[in-house]
Formats: sequence, C-alpha cells, structure tokens
Amino acid sequence: MLGWVLRRTEQAAHLLQSSSIDCKPWTVECKRSWQTPSSKSEIRIPKSESISKSERPNPPAQSCFGFRDSDFGFSSNHTCITPARNPPGGGGRVATRNAWINTSRVASGGMIAKKPSSLSYAEAASVPVVAVTAWQGLFDHARLEAGQTVVIHGAAGNVGAYAVQLARRAGLRSIATAGTKDIEYVRSLGADKVLDYHTQRFEDEVKDVDAVFDLVGGEPQTRSFQVLRPGGKLISAVSQPDQHRAKSRGVTAAFFLVEVTTERLRTIAELIDRGELKTRVGAVLPLTDARDAHMMLEGRLLAPKGKIVLNVEAAGEVTASAFGQ
Repeated sequence: MLGWVLRRTEQAAHLLQSSSIDCKPWTVECKRSWQTPSSKSEIRIPKSESISKSERPNPPAQSCFGFRDSDFGFSSNHTCITPARNPPGGGGRVATRNAWINTSRVASGGMIAKKPSSLSYAEAASVPVVAVTAWQGLFDHARLEAGQTVVIHGAAGNVGAYAVQLARRAGLRSIATAGTKDIEYVRSLGADKVLDYHTQRFEDEVKDVDAVFDLVGGEPQTRSFQVLRPGGKLISAVSQPDQHRAKSRGVTAAFFLVEVTTERLRTIAELIDRGELKTRVGAVLPLTDARDAHMMLEGRLLAPKGKIVLNVEAAGEVTASAFGQ
C-alpha cells in the first residue's frame, strides 16, 4: 500500500495534468498512468493494495462535505470532488490549483476526517488504510474483548504494528509472529509474546486462542487452524481461508476488505494525538519515483521498514515554506 500526499502548487498541478486512474469494477488490477514533461511511466496496482491519499485541494465556492480547506489531509483516497465545476466530458474530476485530475476513485464524505494534529501530512497519509484494517480485523470481525487472546501474524508489518498496539490498548493478550530482526521492535509495540517464525513453529507454542489475525496468508494461515479453540475465529486481510477446514474444526474463518469510515479515522486520530498509537513511515518519495516504490512493494527492490509515501510536493521540488508552514 502506498500513501499519497498532494499539495496545492503550480508544479504539482503541472506534473499531474495527465494523471489518471483506470479501475474497472470487480477486476483484479487497476492501472495508473501519468505523464511528466520528460517521461511517461505506467504501473499496475493490485486491487488489494488500496491507495491512501492526503490532499489539500483548492476549495470550491461551497466547502466539500462541510469541511474547510484547513481540515483536509486525512483520507483514504481523494478527498473531494466538485461536481458543479466538472468540465464537459463526463467522469469525476478532482480539482487542484491549475489542473483537473481524471479519477474513478473519489472519497465520499463518510471516508474523511481531520488529520491528527501531531502528524505531518506525509505521516497522516500513511495511516488510514492500515490502521483501520487493524481496527476492523480485531474488533469488527474477530469481535475481541479485554482478556481474550489473539495471534497476530506479520506483526512487524504496517497493519500488524497497529494491530499489536490496538490489542495492548484494548487489554487483549497478543502473541505475535515476526522475523528475527523485528523481534525487539514488535515487543516494543506491546506484544505479550513474540515468536520468531524463522526458528519457531507457532502451533507448537500456542494452543486454544480466541482468534488469529492473519496478515500473511499461505501456509501460516492453514496452520493457524491448529491453534484456535472451538468456536474461535480466523480473520484474514490477505486471502479467503479454507471453509471446509474451518467447519471440520468448529471455528469461523473469514476474509475481509477494509472499509475506511470517518468514525474510525476520528477514533484513530484521537489515539495518535494522545500518544497511544505510533506511526511508522519508512520512506517519502517523489511521485517520479512511483515505479521504484511499487518495485519495493513487490520485493524487487529493498523496501524500508514502514509505509512508503509518494509526495507530489517533492516531485515539484517545493519546500514546506511555500505553504506557510
């Protein structure tokens, strides 16, 4: 998943004049392409990798969804469209200072909230999808309550790190799996027990847990059925678990896609501002490095620890002082 930061600048508008998204409903892939004055690039984005975006558009005559311009900056996708100002040709258009960006993915009013005041725009862009995924997996789908036990696979990842922190805050006992190099990091987030998946098989260490939150898929997901108590839940944000295996073991198994809402974003923002949740941005790259960012996600380039954020401001080489900050 990538976070996006857009700022109101002539340079950013110039860069994005040919920016577009082509996402066909219910297909596996979306295609994003853009053109700069000197190059044209194209990347393919798996549908499962929802794009989070923080944007501060030039406001229309009436505020979008009741927000002021100063409120923008914490959303799961584009923050605003202005239908009254859409030029001819059909389709939704997002307004920047000097450009219209063709788009088929625009956030509704129910997906927007003020960014945490303690975060920069880049940090805020890294939060929505991964933090809400963690919240919904633990509480909306697994329905865990204080005192229960959850195994979190992929605990050092972007979703997993939030899941560990949210579990600690909710009074859950968390057993996390992570690689050798990430053991101390996951422990610092508040995991009660951390298992090194390189040297330990979690099914030999854990029994009769209330839920498994799967952020890995594959073989670890299949083996996870062995550690659930009767009536337990296997919740995956990666792939659909084996329903026949779930039925034979007397457990519930489900796959879900995140649904980012204003209510969840507000709750998470409050927790961040109170210091109860920590963010982790691994890299902030200019938009012109988007291909490298996706190669990092695919494992073709060395990826940093934490979220990767694409910053249009950096692409336009504009400093923060240009925005009076």
